[in-house]
Formats: sequence, C-alpha cells, structure tokens
Amino acid sequence: MTSRSAALAQIEAAANSLTLREAAKELGQPERQFARWLHAIRWIYRLGGFGAWLGYADKEQAGYLEHTSHTCHDADGILQNKPQIRIIATGLAKLAVLLNNAKNESA
Repeated sequence: MTSRSAALAQIEAAANSLTLREAAKELGQPERQFARWLHAIRWIYRLGGFGAWLGYADKEQAGYLEHTSHTCHDADGILQNKPQIRIIATGLAKLAVLLNNAKNESA
C-alpha cells in the first residue's frame, strides 16, 4: 500500500466528523483559504452571502458532510444554537484526493 493510499485509509477510518477548521488543519490548508475553495467547488455556501456556512444537499446525500448545531453565547451573552457544517471521514478523503489533483494540475 502506498503512503498516499495508507493516508487515505487512515482518514476514512476516522470515527468522528470534523469542523471546517479541523478539516483544514488535517489537510494542511489555511482555514479561510480552505473555506473559499470549498465554496468555489460547490461544497458549501452561505444564505444571502453571509452567516454560517451550509453544505450543498448533494454533498450531504453523498455522505461527505453533515449539518449539526452547536451552542454558543452571542455578543450579549445570550445562549444560542447555531448551525455548523461538519465534514465526515469519507468527505475528508474525497477532499484530500481533490486537493492532490489540484496541486498536480497547477504544477
């Protein structure tokens, strides 16, 4: 097994989904650049162009990502539930391949 396929197998075997920040770190990408790239390849979007990132339904149905909510305090200290996009292990593996292909094409 090549090191690339071993790495992909390890990613696919991960038990939990990852936030965008965690996925970017796992793939060695700057978080904001990673989010812009996901938006450009039509994995995520923002309603009205702002707010929390949401995932496209086809990516969710393909088993690449999921929507959850997390609890946090707003600026006034009020507890709120906010939507959160999480990348599932199969999605992380797919993104690793896409990133690798993009790097090879630009080289």
